[in-house]
Amino acid sequence: IVATSRKEPAVLDRLRGLRAQTIDAHDPRNRDDLDRFLERRLQSPNLAALRTAAHVSANEAIARLLDRSAGNFLYLKQVVAGLETGDLDFARLDELPPGLVGLYLRSFERHFPDEAAYTGPSEVLAVLIAAQEPLSRQELARVVRLNPDVSLARVLRQLSSFLHQIPRQSDVTRLTLFHKSLADWLTEESLQ
Repeated sequence: IVATSRKEPAVLDRLRGLRAQTIDAHDPRNRDDLDRFLERRLQSPNLAALRTAAHVSANEAIARLLDRSAGNFLYLKQVVAGLETGDLDFARLDELPPGLVGLYLRSFERHFPDEAAYTGPSEVLAVLIAAQEPLSRQELARVVRLNPDVSLARVLRQLSSFLHQIPRQSDVTRLTLFHKSLADWLTEESLQ
């Protein structure tokens, strides 16, 4: 059994009896994995067409993305998703912020340009962060205090790139944040 975890004391304390090995983001093997991930993803027809239209070679795109990622797979996964949706542009890879925090900040600034645009989404995010487990849309609707003019469906569409939908056997899809690092960033005291 292999388990991975970030260096969170509560988790590490529970696993302290197990043999642990640290994965170094700058390890050449990690970089090789990231390189292969990007090579494979950038060959998809959609991304290859977008990259070609921006006059960026695959090798150039990979080098720029690896540099910006600092060895973080989640960063690359989010950037590739942004390239696919058109939220990010191959012609502007040098303008990508380094690290996940910068990526989150840029994405939130683009999706929620002012406080009014963020009001409904902030309510939903607060509930999902506080929830002990993923919530159904119905559970979320009962808890979230949205303005009557703002529909939950619209807010969930706005937040779709930040959410993970978990299908259940009961045919009720449950929602949660796509990654704990987003919850950590949203709850940092410096953002309050």
